[in-house]
Amino acid sequence: MSEGRATGLATTIISLLLCVPLVYGFNLLTARLIGKRKRFQDPVPTF
Repeated sequence: MSEGRATGLATTIISLLLCVPLVYGFNLLTARLIGKRKRFQDPVPTF
């Protein structure tokens, strides 16, 4: 029981560590593309 919980925790931590940089990099990429398209550094309005 404890082994399964440990492996589940490890997989959760690994998936989080993999997911965070991916999401961060994707957000940076989209922000750069939007910035290039608009040619000015105004924040993107959220509706």
